[in-house]
Amino acid sequence: MEHILSLNNMSKLSGRNYVFFKSIEAILESNDALYSDVYDSSLSQLVVVINRLLFLNYLSRDQLANASREEVDAMLEDFVEADLFRDIFDLKYLTKCLLEYDVVDKLSNIKASTLIVTTSDLFYMDIENDVLPLEGTIDNVVIKVITPE
Repeated sequence: MEHILSLNNMSKLSGRNYVFFKSIEAILESNDALYSDVYDSSLSQLVVVINRLLFLNYLSRDQLANASREEVDAMLEDFVEADLFRDIFDLKYLTKCLLEYDVVDKLSNIKASTLIVTTSDLFYMDIENDVLPLEGTIDNVVIKVITPE
């Protein structure tokens, strides 16, 4: 592979993002139906709850701060509806992967030219702690932080 383009990625799951996904894990594990062989409708309700939380990861701080409650409600409803058929087990394994698998120590293995592009106003990402450390771990990396006006 000659080139890698990464958009809005963080180098590690730590701090508030770790707490966020530990909370999702607790929500998942709170429903005994997750461990049953028979599908229960409460799992669909769980998908809705988790999607409401995941919605925070798709907005910038400015979008969230400047939107009215009605606008936030409409965006949230659209987001949840679009992911309504997401499999609960996909959410379970995604959360488990994020919490258990840390790739920071493997980033130095990347030899391809790498361009990382991110925006400075994402709600869930701290540029200084989540993105900029990649500069010291990947050879031949360029990081571009876009600051919306």
